[in-house]
Amino acid sequence: MRRYFKYTVLLVALLFVGFTGFAQPDAVPGKGPKGRPPGPPRPAIPIDGGISILAAAGVAYGARKLYLFNKNAHDNQEA
Repeated sequence: MRRYFKYTVLLVALLFVGFTGFAQPDAVPGKGPKGRPPGPPRPAIPIDGGISILAAAGVAYGARKLYLFNKNAHDNQEA
């Protein structure tokens, strides 16, 4: 039971690491670094670049493992 608790705490801690990156305040509007005027705004970069591909690969891998597990269980029952 203690082992599952450690993994759960680790998982929750890793999930919150991403949120702390967004919690930083923006710079003062109208002032750039060292008192210079601000530059052009930064472009918005999508996060979805590879996450959807990784999720699809994970689902496909899980489906294949489940298929092979069920196939082996069915073959063992026939023998």
